[in-house]
Amino acid sequence: MKKIKCPVCGKETEPVLVKLTVNDPIMCACYECGNTFELTYDLYYGKTRESKKSKKSKQDNRTQGGRFEQELAQKLYEAGFWAHVIQQNKAGQPADIICCKGLYSALIDAKLRSTEGGFPLRRVEENQRYAMKRFTDRTGNACWFAVKLADGEIHMISSLFVFDMIQHDRSAISEDFIRGYTMTFDQWLDEVSERRA
Repeated sequence: MKKIKCPVCGKETEPVLVKLTVNDPIMCACYECGNTFELTYDLYYGKTRESKKSKKSKQDNRTQGGRFEQELAQKLYEAGFWAHVIQQNKAGQPADIICCKGLYSALIDAKLRSTEGGFPLRRVEENQRYAMKRFTDRTGNACWFAVKLADGEIHMISSLFVFDMIQHDRSAISEDFIRGYTMTFDQWLDEVSERRA
């Protein structure tokens, strides 16, 4: 059996199996301190096992997120943009959509409102920050986070604002702030059109 950290004395130990029956928990003893303890999945693997329910909810979130990406790309197309949904990969991607219209181009990351409400900044990955910063440096255009709220309204938040919030150790942007101080998708379209004119 592999070494694990004893929950009693805290030392690395190779536990000794004390009791093993079909319906009871696996009981082990620590070589170091001699105390017995239940050998749980967390202790053995050093992580929490995902339940089928949490795996299913993650899949549901991915499905809903994918639908929102397609919906957003369609809205951009209908507004005269060329829009492409960037394929997901294991390493992650810098954004969900790249779009352009005339000389204007943008990277957009589509986010659904979290269950806690608003936009938790932990969902912004390091590779996104790097790629979006490079994109802005090279094009002179800001990148955007499109956040879909509970009522279906889409708000656009500049990546520059999001990165500034992260730099100042903010953990989230509240739904009230999003509604009160950021542009709706339609307002964003108007601003982009004015910039191109």
